[in-house]
Amino acid sequence: MLFLLKNIILLVFTTILSLIPVWALIYLFEKRLNKLGYNYNVIVLSIFLATFLLGSILGAGFWYYSKSYAIHIMNVKSIDSDTKDPKLSNLLYTVAKIATKAELENIPEAGYYESKEINAFTIGSKQSDALIAVSTELLSTMDKDHLEGIVGH
Repeated sequence: MLFLLKNIILLVFTTILSLIPVWALIYLFEKRLNKLGYNYNVIVLSIFLATFLLGSILGAGFWYYSKSYAIHIMNVKSIDSDTKDPKLSNLLYTVAKIATKAELENIPEAGYYESKEINAFTIGSKQSDALIAVSTELLSTMDKDHLEGIVGH
């Protein structure tokens, strides 16, 4: 519940930030609008509501499909449970171990992506749709303890 509330607050905050340039433009053209006979308050409210609605719809869509976007953009390859690669097997085992210790209902999906940087990220709109992805450089340079620390974080 807290996760959802945090995302809603973030969505509202970013939508309000995106409205600042719109408000600035309306302020600059207020006198011209009044001379043309337009009701300034109705125009402002209409633009505000339209921008807020569009921002909310787009934000919710990006949030809901964030895992798909990340997989596509970063070219993340999912790790099958029957993999023969010992480093990938170790990553799967580490993710499952930490998820079990944390008493998560679902074990996150694990994946990797090609990169020469040591990096990792998690993403997903809900716990049942979570993904933990690590770079190939991280897999090749980190030992079990370091990998566990990164995945746990």
